[in-house]
Amino acid sequence: MSEIILAISPIFRLTWKVEKIAKQQIFKQMKTLFISLLFLGAPLFADISSGFPPDPHETTGGKRAPTFSEANAKSVYWVTLIDQQQYGASWLEAGGLVHDTTSQDQWAAAMRETRLGFGTVNSRKVSSHQMASTLPGGTRGNFIIIKYETNFSKKPYQIETVTLMTEGRLNLWKVVSYQVGKR
Repeated sequence: MSEIILAISPIFRLTWKVEKIAKQQIFKQMKTLFISLLFLGAPLFADISSGFPPDPHETTGGKRAPTFSEANAKSVYWVTLIDQQQYGASWLEAGGLVHDTTSQDQWAAAMRETRLGFGTVNSRKVSSHQMASTLPGGTRGNFIIIKYETNFSKKPYQIETVTLMTEGRLNLWKVVSYQVGKR
């Protein structure tokens, strides 16, 4: 019996060592697989609606919030129409508040009269901008008021004030007021 035990014992020991090594390798591979799935699979289960880093165009309501640069680009485009004496086109590009209160012909006549004595634009730069939720008179909305220091050929050192409001499902900026005068 002792011979059989000796014979079985080395085989058992050999088998036990092989099984132990195999178990360790399997465990190591499973551990590696688990960690890989954890890192690679985590984004699949992440809450992507929260967005990191935060999207500067998102608001808490889920609507797109336009940036100053978009408002300024729209404003510069719009005052360029005025500079080029395209008053009818400027009315078409203006917002609903302008359309509701003034016809295209009235707007064109008022702009022509307003800008007649100023001449051409020599320079224009943003001097300030501010966001507002209401305008004087109580109109509510998402507004930005942009002031430009503008030098005209006939009247240097003027301030142009362009007020824009977001409109529509896409919250696009539209001009709702324009003023020009001394600093």
